[in-house]
Amino acid sequence: MISQNTFYISGRAKFEAQDYKGALEYYTKAIQEEENPSIYSERAVVFYYLKDMEASMSDMNYAAKLEPENPYRYSSRAFIKDAMGDTEGAIKDYEVAIQLDPEDSIAYNNLGLLQEKLGYQAKAKEHYAKADSLAEVNNLLDRIKKKNFEKKKFFLYLFNS
Repeated sequence: MISQNTFYISGRAKFEAQDYKGALEYYTKAIQEEENPSIYSERAVVFYYLKDMEASMSDMNYAAKLEPENPYRYSSRAFIKDAMGDTEGAIKDYEVAIQLDPEDSIAYNNLGLLQEKLGYQAKAKEHYAKADSLAEVNNLLDRIKKKNFEKKKFFLYLFNS
């Protein structure tokens, strides 16, 4: 179980301390101990922060392979694809994430951002409206305010959920 993997716990502590190289070392050991899609996903985030986009994408692809029905895997991969310049591929991944979880307001919002980036204003507007509607229904904004997230921590929360 991931929560009992001591290398994972140490990696998580290093990550939270922004020691990304230390986190990478522990997450790699954790993967050797336990092949878990969540650990691959978290190591992908570390690679992202270390600006190793190829390794980040490789780990996120593997996490999606291990857990193909988890919409978060596709949303995370979409974020990395866009950072690598593959906005069309990112859009496709957000569409898969939404297909798997039609209640994910963040995926709708991020899809809208990418569509707007490519000039698809009408589609973006549709997805923004859906994101706003779902965020309101799910009290997402209230939960964010209650947790008093800083911008960076909020990103980490979304990217590591």
